[in-house]
Amino acid sequence: MGPHQDTSAVSTAPARLVLLALAGVLSCALGPRSLAGENEPVSQAQQRARKLVADLGADSYRLREQAQVELVKLGPAAIGPLEEALKSPDTEIGRRARIALAEIRKSARDRATKAMRKNLLWKIPTPEGIAGGPVLAEGAILYATWDNRLQAVDAHTGKELWRRTAEATSGLVVAERSVYLMDMARKLLAVDLRTGQLRHKFPSGAVYGTPAFSDGVIYVGGADRVFRALDARSGKEIWRAELSGKLVHRIAPVVVAKRVYLATVDGGVHAFNADTGEGQWSVVAKGQILDLVFHAGLVIARWDTGVRASDAATGKVVWDYLLPPAAGGLAALRIQINGKDVTGFMGPAVDQKVALAGGVLYLSAGDRLVALDAKTGKEMWAFQPDLKKQPEEGGAKTVVVRGGVQAQARVVVWNSGMARARAGRLSAPAVAGGAVYFGSREGLHALDLKSRQELWRFETPMAVAGRPVVANGVVYFATTKDVPFAFGGVRPAQQRQPRPPAEQPPGLYAVRLKAEH
Repeated sequence: MGPHQDTSAVSTAPARLVLLALAGVLSCALGPRSLAGENEPVSQAQQRARKLVADLGADSYRLREQAQVELVKLGPAAIGPLEEALKSPDTEIGRRARIALAEIRKSARDRATKAMRKNLLWKIPTPEGIAGGPVLAEGAILYATWDNRLQAVDAHTGKELWRRTAEATSGLVVAERSVYLMDMARKLLAVDLRTGQLRHKFPSGAVYGTPAFSDGVIYVGGADRVFRALDARSGKEIWRAELSGKLVHRIAPVVVAKRVYLATVDGGVHAFNADTGEGQWSVVAKGQILDLVFHAGLVIARWDTGVRASDAATGKVVWDYLLPPAAGGLAALRIQINGKDVTGFMGPAVDQKVALAGGVLYLSAGDRLVALDAKTGKEMWAFQPDLKKQPEEGGAKTVVVRGGVQAQARVVVWNSGMARARAGRLSAPAVAGGAVYFGSREGLHALDLKSRQELWRFETPMAVAGRPVVANGVVYFATTKDVPFAFGGVRPAQQRQPRPPAEQPPGLYAVRLKAEH
């Protein structure tokens, strides 16, 4: 099973572990008093809650107010009766039940959030900012920084295992104890996962995009708009195919059932025979592709304007899901480089990849987390976290223009409403153990999939960017400050930028899901 397929059928042991871990965090945070309500047995507390719910519709205003206050004091024991009260034909009972439920859940989340502060396993400062990752493989966490450094650290301790120079703007793939990546000349390398030592340098031309590995074959795009299948051991070219554009940097080709699917920067999705390279179908639409996954005979592309599912055999569009303009991937800008106006677009502020589990597609859409039925594209639900921090306005940044010349660029947004929506964007989600994890400018959030209530958040001084990784009772994630933007060959400067001494740098975090007693 490839990394881009539905993972719901994978062993449920890690899922049970994470679910138990979440339960442990909440039980530690809420305590026995909160769970039972004034130290009452659960059944007794629930009986009391039902009586109080009835009082929410009393003729006396004072009695209604008192019942609402007492229900909130009961805490989680009152949730069941209050949820039942939401269905009451008495609008006053339903209104007050809704308010009490919100207060109970917020209180529980706040206590769990406070408890999570003690669960930090380790943190690695990354002043240069993380450009890619984290990726977990065989007990190691790999990540790339904007100064073109690939680093591997021990997943349990955070201790550095190795580091080497690598092209930061493209992704990497781990297979058969090797890490496939690009060097600064955009040559494809295979390095030892445990040591970082070079195993093989492929003789192909300049590589563009993220490679994929399947059955001893590496599939990779070139700067010459040629897609190649290479023998992973010898580097020998097996076949090649012409493309309409270069591969999208961070989207690895998807290999399923003797077909390879890939995305190009011109908005194209293409299918080839994985053995021969024969073209099967191509679909090109206006927009920027941000992710590509496979599910039940469908190739699903996340665009900057929405999501589209195509039949894997024919390329025929099966369903479309459109996003509001402010939740899309691009924002129009007026950019000044050394005082000269240049028109451009701001790309995604954070990783916009999707998560696929149990036939449900999860994606961030502006400041909402959305769940879609992967078979039909129908929106199942959406969640919007309450965020307190205000997004920062774009300011002067040091960039590198064509030819390696550094310049000061000031971003002036044409549509400030769109800019605010983009700045409030949530990061790519990850699903594990009955919960979905995603980042915001306030930190990492955990949302219970059954109740769709926020369990806790791990607060960070800077925004979370990239998809979290959840494994063995630990969640790994990265934070960033600067919002990358790109236009006409402009990209963030590669040298470290000076920061005020009192400011905390971005970092890579490892946080336990369950408190240690």
